[in-house]
Amino acid sequence: MTTVPPLSSSTKVDLSRSRALLLDDNRAHLDMLGGVLNGFDLRKQNKCETVEAAKDALYGAQFDLVMVEAAMANEDGFEF
Repeated sequence: MTTVPPLSSSTKVDLSRSRALLLDDNRAHLDMLGGVLNGFDLRKQNKCETVEAAKDALYGAQFDLVMVEAAMANEDGFEF
C-alpha cells in the first residue's frame, strides 16, 4: 500500500482545471462558497439556486466537484 504524506501549510491546491456545480437556495451562500473556491483557482463554477436548475446543468456538462446544501427551505438537497 502506498502512503501519501500529509500536505504542508505551504502546499497550494490548484483547481484551475476543475469545474464545480454549486447548489444552494441562498444566493449569499453561493457567492461566499464561490469566493472560497476562487482561492483555489476554481473559476469554472455553475451556481444554482434550485434542484431543477442543478439537474438541468448536469445535462451536457461534466463536473469535478458538486457541492449541495442538504437542508434547503423548499427542496431536499439529499434527494438531489
